[in-house]
Amino acid sequence: MSRFQHVVAVTLCAGMTAHPVLAMSTDEACAQMAGAAESVMKARQNGIALQKVLEVANNPQYASGKDGFRAIIMMAYGKPRFNTEENKQRAIDDFRDEVQLYCMKLEN
Repeated sequence: MSRFQHVVAVTLCAGMTAHPVLAMSTDEACAQMAGAAESVMKARQNGIALQKVLEVANNPQYASGKDGFRAIIMMAYGKPRFNTEENKQRAIDDFRDEVQLYCMKLEN
C-alpha cells in the first residue's frame, strides 16, 4: 500500500471518530465506509465528473464525515476507469473491499 493510501486510510478512520459511527462496532463502521467507497467508485466508473462528486461531499448533511468521504473520493478518482461492464464492476468490488479491509486493519 502506498504512502498516499495509508494517509487516506488514517483519515478515513479519524473521520469516523467524529461521527455517530462510533456507536457501531468496527465491522459495522467499516462496512459503512465500504458502502461509501462502492458508491464513489460507481460514480468514477460511470464517468461522473470529480467536481460533481466533490459537491456531494460538501453537502452539509455529510459535514461530520466530510474528511473521510473526501479521502475516499480522492482515492477512487486516482484509480483507472474501465470500458467494459465486467471490468467496471471488478474495479468497484475491489475498491470497496480495499477500503473496508484497510479500515478494519487500522481499528485492530
